[in-house]
Amino acid sequence: MGVVIAISQSKGGSSKTTTAINLCGALKETGYKAIVADMDKDKPDAINWARQGKSIDFVMELFEEKPMDILNQLKSKYDFIILDTPPNYMPAAFKAIMLSDFIILPCSPSFLDQNNLTDAIAIPRMAQKPFKILGCKLQKRQKLSDKLMSELRESGLAFETVISSKTAVLECPFQGKWLGDYLPGCDNHREFLALANEIIQLLNIQPAGSSGITVEMQNENQQARLSRVNERN
Repeated sequence: MGVVIAISQSKGGSSKTTTAINLCGALKETGYKAIVADMDKDKPDAINWARQGKSIDFVMELFEEKPMDILNQLKSKYDFIILDTPPNYMPAAFKAIMLSDFIILPCSPSFLDQNNLTDAIAIPRMAQKPFKILGCKLQKRQKLSDKLMSELRESGLAFETVISSKTAVLECPFQGKWLGDYLPGCDNHREFLALANEIIQLLNIQPAGSSGITVEMQNENQQARLSRVNERN
């Protein structure tokens, strides 16, 4: 069964869609079956990004009031289902968190992102869901960026991988492409590949159909690893 990952934050412009699209592309490049489900009916940024070009074929709408049945179908077809959630913890965002196996909380050095981080962390903790914080829009040798990552790493709640503020990650949506198609080998592309590998190792997920690993074994390993991640949080 596939793993459902929700990308969650309480405000818009916090790199949720950027993370969803490029993480999905990186997981696919790594050999996994992955899809992005856009749950923001009012502002479907992932859908609009894909419509800008023809190379992104891994984004779908998920606007149903009761998405569980569709998610269960997707879990039987994909290794990873990535939920791009609405901001402000609208009902769809809460549903995404409750239906997910793991949650990614993007956070930039901006005052608003950091100010909202405490509330963002409280939601998965209340739902008893494992989560990690992803540092985004970071710049080398910038005091705010350095301070944010220092604090996150001291907390033990952040990914080792961070996403830097580069031109490529800003430009690729205008072309309707993910980073691996837009500028393969660039810094941001390598960062999302590193993030994908970190998640794969963290959750101990094998691609569907890997030799010597049954579905039952994979599900047992997945649940055990998720439980351990949740305990650390």
